[in-house]
Amino acid sequence: MNRSVLLASNCNVWREPFNGQSHAFLSVVAGVEQADLLAPPGLPYLVGHGVRPSVGYLLHETFYRLWSQARIAAGSAGLSIMEPTRIEQNYDLFFFVCQFPHELSALKRMHGWRKRSKLAVCYILETWSSSLQEVKANLKMLDDFDRVFVLNAQSIPELRRYTRAPLVPLAPAVDCRLAAPQPGCPTRSIDVYSFGRRSQSIHEQLMQLEREGGDFHYVYDSLRGGSVVDWDEHRMLISNFMKRSRYFTAFNPGDIGGGGKGRFKGEQALSTRYFEGAAGGAILLGTAPRCEEYDAAFDWEDALIHLDPDGDIRALLADLDRQPERLATASRRNVAECLRRHDWSHRWAAILDELGLPHTPALHERFEAMRRLAELTCP
Repeated sequence: MNRSVLLASNCNVWREPFNGQSHAFLSVVAGVEQADLLAPPGLPYLVGHGVRPSVGYLLHETFYRLWSQARIAAGSAGLSIMEPTRIEQNYDLFFFVCQFPHELSALKRMHGWRKRSKLAVCYILETWSSSLQEVKANLKMLDDFDRVFVLNAQSIPELRRYTRAPLVPLAPAVDCRLAAPQPGCPTRSIDVYSFGRRSQSIHEQLMQLEREGGDFHYVYDSLRGGSVVDWDEHRMLISNFMKRSRYFTAFNPGDIGGGGKGRFKGEQALSTRYFEGAAGGAILLGTAPRCEEYDAAFDWEDALIHLDPDGDIRALLADLDRQPERLATASRRNVAECLRRHDWSHRWAAILDELGLPHTPALHERFEAMRRLAELTCP
């Protein structure tokens, strides 16, 4: 099979940790397709960004923000700060991934992408109905795609008002070959791991356990914001922490004050954090999003053990630690189910199926490698 694929993203412009999802997806696809990766950096002035931003950065950033806002006010798409590039060769398939609809403006910097592609597909990881109106000009660009996949299925009815492109829900996933603890099966020396959005009450209780000393080890975020220097190193760090963690906390935003206001407005969707925790074999503690996609994706026993955001985690940990067989079974099942169902290659297969395109031999080989890993067990 000689299918040529161009994989594209703006992840190198906005190097926030969440954009690691786009990088991970495209990296997996690049391993199973004859693909080129297009992820241009930001404009040169961005090097002046930092704790003490340069005068040049401040002037350019102010100019671009004002210009972008003026374009939006006039009914046009916002302005991307991606370094412009031109696509010079033809491809059978163009696949663009971004986090938010306003990042679709990066397509304006990828000159020739539609002309050079027989088929074009887009995947947007966050589409919240309440914020679509403000990016309607960006959403109009979706008309140029043959399919548009979105993580948040609940937003599709509203999204149909802004584009004529066929819309298809697609759950997130994880790089399971990177995340799985097999075959090395490292010691789970971290008691609880937490990153990103968290329950403050649970965090304070875990901090108290850490302060009391002993053998308890809690790993958590101590910084807010900041740029990722190297995507591959960042994903490896997260995976190495996860496969060494006994427990991982994961809360539905609506249960910790984030889902009923702002852009969410009560909509609930899957998050990659559940897949990352399960794929690494940690026991997930927290609350689940109330959506059909979660129920379909995590339909096995103890995929997540309920922890109230204001509950007593010390008591829950003590109770679970008295059930080692239950924990070992849950850990093994989490890993195996993800290897069989929730790798990014499974999502790529779903995209190919939707387009009526065949799977590559390399994709089948990845499936087989993960099947073999799923048959191994860690103590």
